[in-house]
Amino acid sequence: MTTIEMDSDVVAADCGASDDVVTTSISMPYEEDLEAFEGMLVSVTNATVTSTNSLWRFGEIVVSNGVKRQPSDIAPPLSDAFAAAQTESEASLLTIEDNSGSQYPDAISFFPNFSYANTIRIGDTVSASGPLNFSFGTYRINPTEVIAVTSTREDTPVVSEGNLSVATFNVLNYFNGDEDENGELTFDYDDNRGAESETAFALQESRIVEAIIVEAIVDLNADVVGLMEIENDGFGDDSAIQSLLNAINAQLGEAEQYAFISTADNSQIGTDAITVGLLYRGTVETPQGDAVIVAMPEQQVSEDRLARMGPSLVRTFEHTESGETFAVAVNHFKSKGSQCAEDVAEAPSDIDTIQGSCNALRVSAAITLGNALNDETLPERKIILGDLNAYSAEDPVAVLTDYTQENRGYTIKTAINTGMDEGEAVEVDTNFGYHNLAETFDEDGFSYWFFGTEQVGSLDHVLASDAILADAVDGTHWNINSVEAYQLQYNQALRFYPDEEGYAFTDIGPVRSSDHDPFIATFNLVADEPAALPIPNEDEDSSGGSMGGILTLLAAMVGFRRWSAVSKNSASKKRAS
Repeated sequence: MTTIEMDSDVVAADCGASDDVVTTSISMPYEEDLEAFEGMLVSVTNATVTSTNSLWRFGEIVVSNGVKRQPSDIAPPLSDAFAAAQTESEASLLTIEDNSGSQYPDAISFFPNFSYANTIRIGDTVSASGPLNFSFGTYRINPTEVIAVTSTREDTPVVSEGNLSVATFNVLNYFNGDEDENGELTFDYDDNRGAESETAFALQESRIVEAIIVEAIVDLNADVVGLMEIENDGFGDDSAIQSLLNAINAQLGEAEQYAFISTADNSQIGTDAITVGLLYRGTVETPQGDAVIVAMPEQQVSEDRLARMGPSLVRTFEHTESGETFAVAVNHFKSKGSQCAEDVAEAPSDIDTIQGSCNALRVSAAITLGNALNDETLPERKIILGDLNAYSAEDPVAVLTDYTQENRGYTIKTAINTGMDEGEAVEVDTNFGYHNLAETFDEDGFSYWFFGTEQVGSLDHVLASDAILADAVDGTHWNINSVEAYQLQYNQALRFYPDEEGYAFTDIGPVRSSDHDPFIATFNLVADEPAALPIPNEDEDSSGGSMGGILTLLAAMVGFRRWSAVSKNSASKKRAS
């Protein structure tokens, strides 16, 4: 802290004493440099929690005037709006720390009753007071009392209902174990990326089930759920997707049961240890035709290394109530973590660096997906959902939605060294015209919080074609995971405090069932009205008439009968509800 050095000639003076220590209120965003208040007693009121990254390691949280957003979730890289968001993401940050210097303290002094049910989350509001100091590059308050926290937790997602609900949910490496040589369940096998024990798996599964069931029967009637990061071990009785389905259906009545989509020959989807999956409710929609697997481009990074991502899964459904068809594409694009060819180049571009590793390969994936969905055998109503590993304003999402060179400020390019365009990187000059439902219904929402930047953004998207956009009712992010403390997660909750009753890190609920938040979209599909019945031609003989006119009349009557039956079915359901 700032100190005053005194020499030997200073004469001591009696400054008196007072019991009245004035607390100075700090406003956010900051109106002046905090150095003026260093060493003083200060307070913040209704500050927003922006980071819990060091909560259980060092007993620290970070607050500001609002959550900090990934700049590339707001605007294209290098644009003026991007630069403004970048400046804002680094402004008015204040750390609140406990009074212990130890790592993983027995309790957080400013919030001693922390538990699964009583936590501190990103986005919560906090009021605290204490002396202000500066250390480790940031200003800090050491609260003299327990802080006041107002939680933003929602027990259920708030979304307007329709007659079709679609959700995307990354289940964070759901692996259900394997049999060892003695026929016993083990989690110790090479491909396992998930729970390391049966106890941890039970915690993970229970929370995922809670999340999906809440989606399904409390508020949403979630009819289609796209899954990412589920173990890629086929569709047999011992498979991960069958295990998850059994656990979900065990909590549901017969009319609410789910089924899963499998490949035509029950083969695995791709070759990676994790894959995508698709759950649906047979009482609401019926699968049509076979599942379509869209192979994603792979890239030759070096002589002995390929960059790959899992295939996408596409399935067409007929909506029972309306008789309309729609297609759903479930996706999990290449992550930002591993390097691709453009990242190991001598001078990767600023645009690629901003958007994380493998940005160009994700662009190539977006084009591959968009082209596959242009297949004329698919219905006009199409939904793209999943973890695209791209924030809302990044290139892959732009290509699938509204990209032009003019609105982007630069030209997007595909990846080199793939099977596309003879291995060359080419300029992208078009887009696929899908609509990001979050921009329409939940513009300020997000699905992910990244500890590396301590900022929020959306990696998980639901994109709608023009035809089904007309049917869209609502959409929302349900922040049950990304904003919650990391230590509550299934692979962390038992790590440091397995026997601490007070923390209750292993409670069951939808909270911290994954690290990504689900996004839920609702639609209202209505049967097309039949064509008007033809008017007989007065000049035609009513006893003979025109055969073409008779056939037209019969076709219209059949269509009317089908539409009428659907309408009656809809009415009966409304009466039953």
